[in-house]
Amino acid sequence: MPYAVISTNLPKAEIPSDFIDNFAEKLAGIMKKHIQAMTVILQTDLLMSRFGKSDPALCIVLRDVQPFDDKDKNRQISKDVISYVENMLNIEPARISIIFHPEDDCRVGLADGVLLYDRHLKLGKISPR
Repeated sequence: MPYAVISTNLPKAEIPSDFIDNFAEKLAGIMKKHIQAMTVILQTDLLMSRFGKSDPALCIVLRDVQPFDDKDKNRQISKDVISYVENMLNIEPARISIIFHPEDDCRVGLADGVLLYDRHLKLGKISPR
């Protein structure tokens, strides 16, 4: 269920046409998730300031049902994702950040009124709570 919202002040014309699909594949690999579970949204052409300057910058808000409580794992995800974005979009790594947000599976709605919690329960991934 990883859900990434990428916000940047880069114009859409400077983003490779295959960036979003390649980013989703890369993030799925880094997080050890199935690509079918990934959602990635890219917002370009934003008014954005980082460190008091409007030079090219990018922020990723990453949500998942995992708790993001392993500092070393978060460091590795940050390192790998930021390096990938730096190489793909030529943005200085200091101007790229990731915000980790854990999400409760009871707060993720799916088709027909089913929650991600219901799916996890049915698959035996969790106990009723």
